[in-house]
Amino acid sequence: MHLCPHCAQPIELSEIGEVAPHLLTQYSELRCEGEGKQPVWDTGESTRDVKPAKRPAQYLSAPEWLPSWQQRHVASLALPVAGALRIWLPHTTSLGHIASIDDMMRTYTRPVWDPQCECWTVPKNHFLVIVDRLLGRHTHLMIGREYNPHKNCTASCKNARGLDCNCSCLAEYHGHGSWMKGFTSVAEFGSSYRNESWHWRVAMHIRGHLRRG
Repeated sequence: MHLCPHCAQPIELSEIGEVAPHLLTQYSELRCEGEGKQPVWDTGESTRDVKPAKRPAQYLSAPEWLPSWQQRHVASLALPVAGALRIWLPHTTSLGHIASIDDMMRTYTRPVWDPQCECWTVPKNHFLVIVDRLLGRHTHLMIGREYNPHKNCTASCKNARGLDCNCSCLAEYHGHGSWMKGFTSVAEFGSSYRNESWHWRVAMHIRGHLRRG
């Protein structure tokens, strides 16, 4: 068996032993970037008695826009002003992301690969469910929101019931903070990326809290 070094799928090899052209996933029409590279795992079709050692599949790298916390990357969700909810998990292959997201959502909605952001995405209405389930699986979860530092918080923000908030309150008062029910923040910091302002909150699950969804 041969695995692609980019998406970790079992693949065929070209005539010169490189990864043959293939789609990123069975749910995507995008061609995988692993084409033309050397496979990461060859169980060996040679006649040698000693089989080559198995090498681990390549984990999906943290995208450029995702900051680190305490010099490491942790499970992360990001809510941009425009676009879908971005998801990144540590020590997880691209296919592992698909399997984890499918398991957390348990719906017919499939994650979509965003080639610009270099991560898997899902509709924003799954945000609270994924937050709760990731907090049950990871010690820390980093939640990011893109915001407008020049936009003042108003009554319409404080009384909002939805999830979207891009004003300078950093979603602290959005919907009276109800979206943060079920976890406690252990760190907060800001970042910027290509003229975007982001606020990040590192969350931990509140023990004994009845999780939503």
